[in-house]
Amino acid sequence: MQNRRSLIGALFLMATAGCGGGDGVALSGAVTFQGQPVEDGMIQFISNDAAGEGRSAGAPIVAGKYAIARNGGPPPGSYRVEVTSYQEVRPQSAEELGGTMFGRDPSELGIAPEALMVRENVIPESYNTNSKLTVTIPSQRNFQYDVEIP
Repeated sequence: MQNRRSLIGALFLMATAGCGGGDGVALSGAVTFQGQPVEDGMIQFISNDAAGEGRSAGAPIVAGKYAIARNGGPPPGSYRVEVTSYQEVRPQSAEELGGTMFGRDPSELGIAPEALMVRENVIPESYNTNSKLTVTIPSQRNFQYDVEIP
């Protein structure tokens, strides 16, 4: 009976330590770009580990903050971090509108002016598509990771 209790206790400890629970690490933090909070964007954590190939987790960035719950969080390991933030940067040019509207005036089609703005990712490629930013997520329940993009 004592051996059975010891075995059950050991199994419980392994499960709560993350060896069998399947939960990831809850992540949260702040994201700034040029010293200002990223108002609207996305953050992605993409596994660098060969064993974790294809594993990722992500969350929206709202008012400079993000949060990923444990049940959707990444397991401990090394991750590449990608940040994107699309903002309206300028009105579309006549050439761009010509392709979109087939040469017609947008007002004829009932299209609002804000729909005609060009949106671009304002975060440099070295922090998203060609990101060199990495983080090692430790084996713990919660981890805070802030990103400061110059």
